[in-house]
Amino acid sequence: MSKLNCIKEAIHPSCEITGLERKVLEEPNVMKIYIKSKWQYLIYNFENIKNGDIYPFFNNINGLKIIADYVIISQKKEELYIIIIELKKGRKNPKKQIFATKRLMEFILKRIEDITKQKFAIKYRFIGVSKITCKTTNKIYNKNNYTDFSGTTLNLDIYNQ
Repeated sequence: MSKLNCIKEAIHPSCEITGLERKVLEEPNVMKIYIKSKWQYLIYNFENIKNGDIYPFFNNINGLKIIADYVIISQKKEELYIIIIELKKGRKNPKKQIFATKRLMEFILKRIEDITKQKFAIKYRFIGVSKITCKTTNKIYNKNNYTDFSGTTLNLDIYNQ
């Protein structure tokens, strides 16, 4: 069984984004992300979990149940690429949600490895969008020089841990 199939089988189907929705990820009033890939991939939104609580074993302590908007899992040869995406309206920092989701994915993938006896080679990538406004037609760069857009200012931070 492929690694992607093992993951798909293990994660509840209510979390998976399927059909045409997997081509365009949208955070209303924030942005749209169009997905293009030549490899197979899975997309999850854990906020869609059946019964509405991804962490039913935690109490409602501020910040304990945070989760990023999307997780994209793709496989290239023997490596899994886990892309964690958080889209924020305004200037709020997405970093806490991104790294909380990384911990959740580490747990999920380790449990799948234990059950299937497969070893996953994993590469994580993190995308946090923290502000979008229309301002100029000049090239704009954020503080880390990652962004090059015209017509729309987009502060895009890619986090490495």
